Amino acid sequence: DLGVVDADVVEDAVILEVKEELAALDAEISSAGGETGGWSNLEHHIFLRLFHNFGLKATPRFYAMLQERLPSMSEADLVDHVRWTADYEAKQTKRRLLLVKWRDRKADLARQAADARAEQLAQQAAQLRQAEKREREG
Repeated sequence: DLGVVDADVVEDAVILEVKEELAALDAEISSAGGETGGWSNLEHHIFLRLFHNFGLKATPRFYAMLQERLPSMSEADLVDHVRWTADYEAKQTKRRLLLVKWRDRKADLARQAADARAEQLAQQAAQLRQAEKREREG
């Protein structure tokens, strides 16, 4: 046995690093108000729907319409939520890239394990052939 380990069991430095980065990112997202930035689901839904209707552009008209729909929110709250949304989306993009990196590394490890196993089997087959040849000759 060449010590081949299944890729699912291997926890190499790259995978551990990605896991740590994901955990830190998830903690940041959680401490910044989670998926809604600390707003209620309804308020956030209203915000997002309107923000998308304005092409994700925080124009003066966008703020005016948002203030009409969410009159309990101050202008500072609305501006902060636009900033939070941009930050949240950046974190989600980073999270997606980390997950791609993780999946790619897992696939690389699986390929390496398969290659090592194939090499091991080829060596065993060669040893068997040599043993059979010696047996026939001797």
